[in-house]
Amino acid sequence: MTNFLKNLFHSENYRPPEPCIASMEQSFPSALNVEWHKRKETCEAIFYKDELEHIAIFEPSGTMLEYRVNIMPGLLPAIIKSSAEETGEIMNCVMKNKGKTIEYEIIIRINALSRELITFDDLGKITGKVKL
Repeated sequence: MTNFLKNLFHSENYRPPEPCIASMEQSFPSALNVEWHKRKETCEAIFYKDELEHIAIFEPSGTMLEYRVNIMPGLLPAIIKSSAEETGEIMNCVMKNKGKTIEYEIIIRINALSRELITFDDLGKITGKVKL
């Protein structure tokens, strides 16, 4: 029980390599409340920018692999929003920028007990579906 509480309330004091910090500051100069975490072979920064939560993932060399933004349904491209709404109620939206590609992960409520995670490419094509 003690370890559970310690892990629950203990904030990680991870300091990433300097190239990650420099890349983060260059890519997101107005980031607020940046928290760094070590994830296997990468460094992850969780922060707020423009009142939206972001997650940026960096290699130790400072190269950004991708960043994610939790967005409101109203910020989805119209073609993706309408396609998602045909399936059910939009519960959560994440835009993932992987440098050369952008994709959207949307959690849809089909009915009271059924949810799906649907992935779209930036043109609105469904690239994946998983029942949750």
